[in-house]
Amino acid sequence: MKPVQPEELSALLDNEVEPRRAQEIQDELDSNKVLRVQFESLKRWDEEFSKAADTAVFAPSVQLPTARTSKVPDVAIELMASVLASFMMLVRVVCKIFDVPELTWGLNSVAFVAMLTATIWLLRTTLRSSETADAIPTGGGS
Repeated sequence: MKPVQPEELSALLDNEVEPRRAQEIQDELDSNKVLRVQFESLKRWDEEFSKAADTAVFAPSVQLPTARTSKVPDVAIELMASVLASFMMLVRVVCKIFDVPELTWGLNSVAFVAMLTATIWLLRTTLRSSETADAIPTGGGS
């Protein structure tokens, strides 16, 4: 039989030892007074910590933010997305039909500016609506 390690005493308290090894440790506890005193002390501390954990109350002081919604109606977003997609397809078709590099460059530039403008508008509208939402409490106060 190998000697009992201190961590095995803790594992025995938590029922984390295999049954055969648990019996060996129990036999050693019965015959070794110093080890038994260590185990009893560990057992008392474990009981005190368990009692303290059972009586402890944890109340978080942080509140989670409420869900924020955009002021932009879903229909407007869907309409804008479909108009922009249609515009992009129209630009591609016109560029394919008229093989003029200047026209292709110009239409792609206009499409880029339109897409950038729409993206910025959507972001600013969504962010502005979230700024008007209730302030998020950070806790810690009374």
